[in-house]
Amino acid sequence: QLIGRCSQLYEAQPLRRSAFAVAMTLDELLLLKVSCDAQHHLTVDKVSSLSLTAGSTGKLSAAADGIHMLARLLAADKHVHGFHDPVLPVEKMVDGRWLGNFVQVRGAAGSTASVFTADWQQRFTETQDSSVDAALDGGSAASEAGNSSNPSLDGSAENTGELLGYRDFGDKVIVKVGAGVQKEVELLQKVIGLPNIVQMKGRVQLSPDQLPAVILQPLCMVFGSAPSLAELSQLGYDVAGAIQELYKAKIYHRDISRNNIGVFKGRGYLFEFSAAKYFNDEPDQRQSDTAHPSKFTGTPLYAGVCVLEGKPHSKSSDLEALYYSLRHICEDSLPDEVTFRRNPHNHERAMVRRGWMTMEQTYRSKEHEPFLMQLHELFWPDRRYWHSINQEVSVEAFQAVCKKFMH
Repeated sequence: QLIGRCSQLYEAQPLRRSAFAVAMTLDELLLLKVSCDAQHHLTVDKVSSLSLTAGSTGKLSAAADGIHMLARLLAADKHVHGFHDPVLPVEKMVDGRWLGNFVQVRGAAGSTASVFTADWQQRFTETQDSSVDAALDGGSAASEAGNSSNPSLDGSAENTGELLGYRDFGDKVIVKVGAGVQKEVELLQKVIGLPNIVQMKGRVQLSPDQLPAVILQPLCMVFGSAPSLAELSQLGYDVAGAIQELYKAKIYHRDISRNNIGVFKGRGYLFEFSAAKYFNDEPDQRQSDTAHPSKFTGTPLYAGVCVLEGKPHSKSSDLEALYYSLRHICEDSLPDEVTFRRNPHNHERAMVRRGWMTMEQTYRSKEHEPFLMQLHELFWPDRRYWHSINQEVSVEAFQAVCKKFMH
């Protein structure tokens, strides 16, 4: 059970490489460390243990000793159990604004990037500030200062951000640091100006390792609990529109999940393009590699059935993943989630999902039930047949359902 749950954890959080768990046997309470390597192999190590027997009597005292053990774990220095403080980037001036106050969100793993939130605050002199105001008003001061109406994305430290429009998003930014950001830059450049998509505002190299970094805005809120029906439907409407805009730009996101969509000032946004793909003139027709979970593109729990079965990603499969994401946000689970935890084979997961989705659906939230049911019927119009999934759902149809519940 522990290995199954940790497998699901690592699928949902691909940048994570270790987790801690407490387990109890008949005579011991164990603290375990479950590590995951780059090939998705799990290793379980015992960090410490506490006997549950009381002296020579042999009686169990699980409750008392367990509480004492957990209290000691919580009071102990975190470094004793393998936790390390993240190495934060050094603060730096970027385009006249101070980039600092970094807080790590996710650590790097392999070729992926570390993710931080940060403040990008204005620190102009009075003379410089008037030039920025002129640039924001459409004046020529920006071009005289070496800027233009488009962000400079050449990676240089002197000219690496976009002044225009930054006040709309505030001072908070997302900063991705590491060699892994380079493959995202080309795609991020293609989505500049597209609505409801987190934007690249600049590139820079950050110490201590002089690694490339990309600055993104806005910093969105990811729903940790069920929002109101109006908020959920607005999120679905906006992200479906973002999927359409990506398709026009010949891009498939390929990793729509509840962790990659969020809201800013009441509007939905799509972010995280590490799995996205540019498909040139024709959509990618290559099969997905479902035999090896480490090579699977996306998060299996939210993936479309056809993608789990090895077929290529499509606009409709991204919309299907959006439906599963919205349902997971307000239900905090999917009906087939236990199977995904215990079974690593995506073809078998797809069969179970087909079975569950063609059954009569039940929902925990009566407020969200009509909305989720209508989205469900877009993809599963005939529940009499397990193979009846609609693989050609349009953005217009998806948004039409969302629009009914937005007000």
